[in-house]
Amino acid sequence: MNLDPAISVNIPVYNAVPYLQQTLMSVLAQTFQDFEIVLVDDGSVDNSAEIIESFSDSRIRLYRNDHNRGIAYTRNRLVQLSRGKYIAILDADDVMCRTRLADQFGFLRNNQDFVFIGSDVEIIDGNGKHLDFWRYGHAPEDYPSLLFFKNMFVQSSVMINRSLLPESLNLYDLDYPPAEDYELWCRLARIGKVWNMPSVLTKYRVHESSISRQKSDLMSLQLGKIIASNLNSFNQEVGRIDLHKAFSSSSYLPRDAVSFSVFDRYIAKLKEDNDKVELFHPDHFGAVTDKIWLQVYGYGWRDSLLHFPRFLWKRQPSLGEFFLWSKSCLKK
Repeated sequence: MNLDPAISVNIPVYNAVPYLQQTLMSVLAQTFQDFEIVLVDDGSVDNSAEIIESFSDSRIRLYRNDHNRGIAYTRNRLVQLSRGKYIAILDADDVMCRTRLADQFGFLRNNQDFVFIGSDVEIIDGNGKHLDFWRYGHAPEDYPSLLFFKNMFVQSSVMINRSLLPESLNLYDLDYPPAEDYELWCRLARIGKVWNMPSVLTKYRVHESSISRQKSDLMSLQLGKIIASNLNSFNQEVGRIDLHKAFSSSSYLPRDAVSFSVFDRYIAKLKEDNDKVELFHPDHFGAVTDKIWLQVYGYGWRDSLLHFPRFLWKRQPSLGEFFLWSKSCLKK
């Protein structure tokens, strides 16, 4: 066993019996083999530990919390126990594609100004059946602005360059589960570049036991706290959190709950505030807000046709913007 592996694969474990064996096998099958697998069992009451111990590979290291400590504490402990220069995150129900470690390690080694990267992902169900692909397609310079509005990374796709991390090893804020990852990405994007590689390197499993499904109300509350923190950077009113949620994702607030004119004023104010505080590069922030604006205006063909004259008058769109707006309409 290499005492100083290039990569530490971090896997938090809690009652993961249905998927844990497949998860571990996907790591062991990687084309890049200079890694360790660090697992912390957070008080499982099933046979998760027995499944892990059934593997004889010396690169697998299992630790146990003294009782159920929660996901943020467990993720921090995983980082503290890791010996690799790079940390690859993988939840116990997700799957690595075979070249993930090789592709991400090669990129980060050659681009030392990137603090972390993720990737496109394939969405699968509890039985491993394909559901969808999430493809991001954004340039690295757009991600700080994108993260101001919403989480742009699937945690199980992320690899972190430890050499760029702050001295404190408690990366995850204990006050933010189950949105602890989004809060961390926002902070790390201020100290280095971030990006999603345009390749599907992780299979992300969606099932009834997923934390995001079990704690949807708490997730919404924590997202509100993160948005409030972001808005405070702009000296924006905390009362605009619901508007910000609607702006960034239609799943949080029906779009017809806010008028077009309110959206227009809000976007203009965000751009104005960013010009003052220079939190983000003005050109990149402007491009990101314009893209989100176009998506928000994709109301479905009936409403979109009614507002088409306004769209042309307000935006005077380029051919590319018109295509993006039309594509957004078709999805509704």
